[in-house]
Amino acid sequence: MATVLDLISEFGSLNDTKLRSGGSLPPEEEERWTELKTFYELFMSREGLPLPLEMPRFSADDIRVCLRDRDRIRVPVETPMVFEHDGRFYTARVVNLSKSGVFVASETLLDTGSLLTLFLAGIGGRQEDLLETKAEVVWCTKRGVPEADLPRGMGVRFVDFPKEAQEKLDAYVVETIAKRLSGLW
Repeated sequence: MATVLDLISEFGSLNDTKLRSGGSLPPEEEERWTELKTFYELFMSREGLPLPLEMPRFSADDIRVCLRDRDRIRVPVETPMVFEHDGRFYTARVVNLSKSGVFVASETLLDTGSLLTLFLAGIGGRQEDLLETKAEVVWCTKRGVPEADLPRGMGVRFVDFPKEAQEKLDAYVVETIAKRLSGLW
């Protein structure tokens, strides 16, 4: 019988395969990806999944071993941020993140391909830690994406992201999943 972590791992692998192949999978895999994406979004939602009391406990190490394809596994975040583009600064909000990028809720939308600098505080560490990194806009939504609980904003991927910062964000993703799995959300 598959555990919740097994399902998250399967989703991570299929999601990574889908993104590397340009966004499409064979029909059977696409159907499975859709099922697992729905599961993962419900698992990470505020309401969460009703988990059985006898659910096994997973450590951060268990998650790292089982969930190797974590580059694009996103976890919810609600934190203010600032970004800079062409010498102008804008306030925004981080809605979710992975170690490869973030979704930025913002009234200001930039064109796909635009380069910006993100200033993120308190993610994956102490509030006084400031993460500054270059990023590229990879997609935008003017109206939001209600099915994914996303407001108006932009999906951005990190560019020239320092290894230390990647490790911090990866640790944050793993910690968030571990807390969710243990019911400590």
